Amino acid sequence: MARSDDGELYLEIEGATEEELERGLAVAREIITRARLFVDDAFEAAALCAEAWNCPAGVRPPEPSDEDYVTADIVHDAELAAIEAAGYREGTLGLLPREQQTRNPPVIRDLFEPVS
Repeated sequence: MARSDDGELYLEIEGATEEELERGLAVAREIITRARLFVDDAFEAAALCAEAWNCPAGVRPPEPSDEDYVTADIVHDAELAAIEAAGYREGTLGLLPREQQTRNPPVIRDLFEPVS
């Protein structure tokens, strides 16, 4: 399974080249950011909706908002567009676990650091 990431998102497609994966990642990121969403927030909303859709009978998961469902649709569209841009029909777009992310790392500053 070929896999590539941009430090935040990953794209996994059987038999894809690095160039194809990078093209797909760029398209996915463009779709999500064009919708004025943060990637991690978008995937969190999509996961919440997936949990609600796949919840076993008798279990009540947190109810996603209408905005969460719209965001989940955008993430799904981004995944389909990424796979298509790479030139394939199947694959997986996902968010790297926070500890593996290298894009836009959080900045921790000392409270008493002088600001210049």
